[in-house]
Amino acid sequence: MDFSLLPLRPDSIIDAIEGALSLDGNRIHCAWDITGKLAQVLWPPAATSPGRQMQLWEHTCFEFFIGPVDGTDYVEFNLSPGGNWNAFSFSDVRTGMQESDRLQCNTSKLTRAAPNVANLGCEVAFERQSWPARLRAGVSAVIEDTDKSLHYFALAHTTGRPDFHCRDNHILIIRA
Repeated sequence: MDFSLLPLRPDSIIDAIEGALSLDGNRIHCAWDITGKLAQVLWPPAATSPGRQMQLWEHTCFEFFIGPVDGTDYVEFNLSPGGNWNAFSFSDVRTGMQESDRLQCNTSKLTRAAPNVANLGCEVAFERQSWPARLRAGVSAVIEDTDKSLHYFALAHTTGRPDFHCRDNHILIIRA
């Protein structure tokens, strides 16, 4: 399913973040296409051995949230353009957070196609049998600029603040 992220506030660095989220068997594919003044983005360095890392959302980070359409539980997936990642389970909005093995990053890749274009993609394994047929998803991004300011992007900003966990912002409905 294609998406286009909206900035929380008008943004002078990022022109657009678009992409696609799809399910294929027991894999989730997510890709973000970023355009803008990318020399002003603080990109994390490439990890020599990518793996789980905490607090990725405090810097440039790309995320998706996925859970049952009719439930309150969900999983958050964070991906650094440097290759590190993490996943967290929640029983309700910001409740019961714990590191989760329900999502595991198989691969990720950042490509700088041009000075003003970057592409980030990942393949994430998920436990298909533990998910219902219809899922609700949210997609978001945190962009840190060279001045250390954070810029927030999501499918929607219903609360007027950067609240990526708000279920009203998880507006993609996908079928597993």
